[in-house]
Amino acid sequence: MDLGELLKTNFVGSIDTRLLILKVIFAVGLIVVGVIFGRIVNIGLKKFFDKIELETKIKKGICDLTRAIIRWSIYTAFFIGGISQLGISTTKTVTNVLVIVPSFVGALIILIVGFGLAYFLRRIINESGAKHISALSESMFYFITYVSSVYALKTVFIPLGEISNSIILVLTASFGIVGAYFIIKRNLEPHA
Repeated sequence: MDLGELLKTNFVGSIDTRLLILKVIFAVGLIVVGVIFGRIVNIGLKKFFDKIELETKIKKGICDLTRAIIRWSIYTAFFIGGISQLGISTTKTVTNVLVIVPSFVGALIILIVGFGLAYFLRRIINESGAKHISALSESMFYFITYVSSVYALKTVFIPLGEISNSIILVLTASFGIVGAYFIIKRNLEPHA
């Protein structure tokens, strides 16, 4: 099969060479713009993280992972846009795999915001100076972290539907048992 026949099977109708060249140029241009835009966003996020000194508050690897996931999500979106301009159909499997990347980005954003909110509230409650307030601040911290984790898991497991509820239930029970064990162990130890 020569190139002409291959192109005819992938494109509907007859092939107009000028239209094909224009589509290829547009697709390549879209992919190049995506790479440039992804790099600009990556540099912008790096400067933003440096400005708010995020790397001193959390590990540098988490900041790098966040930037990499967002950068590759942009690359993926523009790549899909470029491929779709050529009229090449993507299979359902490829589409399902590509849905996972934005889901992970959404989950990561939910986790970061939830953890930041939990940390902020714990600090505010502890600074109030009330007696025995540390138990409330710790409870609030873990509750908000738990809720944001559940929403993040729901975001990641969107394609799984009902299975995601079972996964969340098992993880909740597991972490609840481990958390209760450590709380009981900490309270039974003699205080110095």
